[in-house]
Amino acid sequence: MIRMTLQSALCLLLSPMLVAQQMTDESARGNTSNMPPQTRRLVLEKGTQIEFVTREEISSAKALKGEFVTLEVARDVTKNGTVIVPAGTPAVARVVRVKKAVIGKRNGHIEIAPVSMTLKDGTRAKLRRNAPGEDSCGDFGPCWAMFAIMGPLIVAFSPLIILQLAADHHELKRAKPCGKEYTLPVQSRVWGYTDSIITSEIRVSSSDSVSPNESH
Repeated sequence: MIRMTLQSALCLLLSPMLVAQQMTDESARGNTSNMPPQTRRLVLEKGTQIEFVTREEISSAKALKGEFVTLEVARDVTKNGTVIVPAGTPAVARVVRVKKAVIGKRNGHIEIAPVSMTLKDGTRAKLRRNAPGEDSCGDFGPCWAMFAIMGPLIVAFSPLIILQLAADHHELKRAKPCGKEYTLPVQSRVWGYTDSIITSEIRVSSSDSVSPNESH
């Protein structure tokens, strides 16, 4: 009898403590779920290479130098596993070189270069045709530097160069180009590089753990 009385008294004493602990746990969970989401800033470096595709057919017969054509990003551009520039992002390119075909003399030719793309927040990110520090001469560096280096060699071997050019010209005359126009079909691949850094604010839950050593 005494044992049962002690157990009942102990239950009465512990019940308020258990109820208070449960209320505290529920309150803590409620506060966590009501906390506003945080943002994490990711940066896409200048000079990041992006693959585009054309959204329209471009022909040397109709294109004009300087006119704009439409592109879109071919595949997602990610940073730390997060998509910063999704596939399908619209972009524009400019016709930088075009030659119309001449029957019996030459075929048509056309070149385009990415100019900008419109990000999901509406801002425009500038693009460039070549990687930073390069121009149309590519990995050789600036074209003027290449000419400065190659100039003396060209002068030294000019007789051989002239003979080769004459042979090539004779071969071209014999080949008689048919004069076909050049066409870039829809979904043609075009490569470009970011001309500045691109930042993206990613919303993350307060409960998500972010390593302090993670690259941003």
